[in-house]
Amino acid sequence: MPKLLIIEGIGKGTTYEINGEVSFGRSSSNLIKLFGSQISREHAVIAREGDKFLFRDLNSRNGVYVNAKRVKEHVLAEGDEISIGTVKLVFEPTFEMINIYGKEDALIILPDSDNLSTSMITQALPKDTASLLDISEKKKSGHSTSNLEILNRRLRALYEISSLSGSEFREEDLLKKSCDAIFEAIKAERIAVLFSSESGDEIHPVLITSAKDKEAGNIAISQTILTEVIKKRQAVFSPDATEDSRFYLSESIQLDKLKSIICVPLLTKNRVLGAVYADTKSSEHYFREDDLYLLIAIARQLAVVIENNRLYNRLHEEVKTLREKIQDEINLIGENKVIAEIINTVHKIAPTDTKVLIIGETGTGKELLARAIHYNSQRRDKPFVTVDCSTIPATLIESELFGHEKGSFTGADKSTIGKFEQADGGTIFLDEISTMDLTAQAKFLRVLEENKFTRIGGVKMTSINVRVIAASNEDLEALIKQGRFRADLYHRLAVVPLNLPPLRARKDDIEVLAKHFINKFASAKGGSASGGKTITPDAIKYLQEYPWPGNVRELKNVIERVVVLCDKATITPQELPANITKKNIPSIIAEKNRQNKVALGEIIKQMEKEYIAQVLAENRGRKTVSARILKISRPTLDKKIKEYGLEV
Repeated sequence: MPKLLIIEGIGKGTTYEINGEVSFGRSSSNLIKLFGSQISREHAVIAREGDKFLFRDLNSRNGVYVNAKRVKEHVLAEGDEISIGTVKLVFEPTFEMINIYGKEDALIILPDSDNLSTSMITQALPKDTASLLDISEKKKSGHSTSNLEILNRRLRALYEISSLSGSEFREEDLLKKSCDAIFEAIKAERIAVLFSSESGDEIHPVLITSAKDKEAGNIAISQTILTEVIKKRQAVFSPDATEDSRFYLSESIQLDKLKSIICVPLLTKNRVLGAVYADTKSSEHYFREDDLYLLIAIARQLAVVIENNRLYNRLHEEVKTLREKIQDEINLIGENKVIAEIINTVHKIAPTDTKVLIIGETGTGKELLARAIHYNSQRRDKPFVTVDCSTIPATLIESELFGHEKGSFTGADKSTIGKFEQADGGTIFLDEISTMDLTAQAKFLRVLEENKFTRIGGVKMTSINVRVIAASNEDLEALIKQGRFRADLYHRLAVVPLNLPPLRARKDDIEVLAKHFINKFASAKGGSASGGKTITPDAIKYLQEYPWPGNVRELKNVIERVVVLCDKATITPQELPANITKKNIPSIIAEKNRQNKVALGEIIKQMEKEYIAQVLAENRGRKTVSARILKISRPTLDKKIKEYGLEV
């Protein structure tokens, strides 16, 4: 695609593609914004007319010049120089010049018109890099440098590149440090680093630099050379390009009057990241074959360093994003007096390692509260591990918590660490701890007292540093009286007890929570921060009158469903689920009974079916937890599910 290149003035080295109409001027509305007192707001324009490009002055105050001649209109030809004020541009449809970070130095990628024989210019990559330390006695220059000095220089370069791995550098700084090592190792005059797309079709220079006290200028590289290096993963090397018959037709070599060139791929295990190009114009220094092998070895190490650095930065950003998301998710919301007191307590205990016991019905936000404590503590950068004790069979709870050694029981085909080891340095949250059997409670108590344990089948004692936060939806003191929970374990856990009230006991928070969830889900759906969605006072009233057996979790799910399904800007009672807008379900059913003469038993069954379905839904189909809330046995719940044909 034809391009305009700024060759003088502000923006030197910048390239612009011409695809349709291109305007020039001081106004920000122009595609090419130019600076200077001699430039008008709308100065000139280039318009495409078929295969031609017409350059036209827009009645500017100081005019425009093409090839030093003032013109009103001009059909552009290859190499035409356009002058607008102090800025000079060149029209070039045959080569590409790419600016690097707004710097003056630029790299010119010449097209395949070089007519180079690709089979002649490539140097296959060596199978190993042992030869890079082989100091040849054949010298192409008149300098006398001891073999030991050269060896030390090369070893130092390899060490400096390898030492960059694991260091925290911006990619541009990392490349600069690498180029410094390359300059020292092979005595190059200029170096360019280029990155490529995964396909190798797009090549972007990212760094052009030169040895001390020299200017890099514009480096010209043949497209043919880059194709060989990046797509075929082969190096290109010529110790004396001016005398090399393979390069007689190379425009890039002749343009820069180069003596020696090396171009090697940045090769990783999976792909080619790009290439490293080095050259020298000096008639006193030529690259040697061992310089080639050394640069290949350096490029291989550099590619690994770049890939590791990118992976580290990507993971770092992902972790940062996730933590910010979690921090947003754990904001405790509520104006209720009890909730305000809990929030105040969290701020006091979070910086400590005090054990916390959270009591509250299912769906009240016990895990949210535990996360708030963890992410406001000194352990925030360490793991937060959640264990739902109610979902783990009694025979496996010990292995889940403390791990096991290979062969310790049937099916233990490998050693596995437990949740406590996973949480080392951080926090472990034991949800529904009331379901833990007495045997596991005893071992858990010893871990709390000693901060040590052994895996199942093991003999080695493992030390841990873990903060413990436990939670239950049952009254543990009542379970102690029933002999189902150890009193000593309870007192160990309940250093700071926090009792989360059910949502029906904090109706003053329902409006605040509802609006918070509306903003959250409307934003996720698309649009502004709140999606422009509001809720009417009548709808809020219905929400406040509903008993919310599933607590905050149920409210959150209801609001999400309403926001996703409602296309209107305002949520009214009509958008709320039917079970919420029915003020009194028994009275509605009784009304149907009066109309249809339904038997009382059928009404009771209908109410039972609806309530069981609701509890299962709010607990994500977890039968054990649902049975405990319904205060029926698990077999009875299974029977009811089958009887009513409920989906779990």
